[in-house]
Amino acid sequence: MLDKDQLIRQVAEKHKVILGEDDPVFGMLALNDLIMQHYSSHFEAAVARLEQVVLTTATANAALVRQQSEATLGQALYGFKKILEDGTGQLYVESKAISPEVSQAKTGEKTLQVDSKVTTVALAIMGCLTLALTAITYLRW
Repeated sequence: MLDKDQLIRQVAEKHKVILGEDDPVFGMLALNDLIMQHYSSHFEAAVARLEQVVLTTATANAALVRQQSEATLGQALYGFKKILEDGTGQLYVESKAISPEVSQAKTGEKTLQVDSKVTTVALAIMGCLTLALTAITYLRW
């Protein structure tokens, strides 16, 4: 409870009203303090319960997000592996098919004419490497 003497002085200064030490207003202040203590304990208990609910919910949500992220990443990695396996097989087939078809270098112009299948294979390899580097970067992040 507040200091009576201080309250008497402040009321006298601000409102020009003189209170005695046995003034009924102090009974009302004491009653107000009791009511505030009662409700503040209920409020503190409610805040503690709310904190627990928020913590439990956040933990559950974090676990769910982690689980879903791992599942999604697993699916993505499986798809990436499948693409690499299929692409590697296709590259092997393409490289076997084009080996005899590659043109010789022109000695006068110092350029190399390359069959379109070689270009396709080179672009496919670059695409696979780019995809692999992207996946590795994502996994490290």
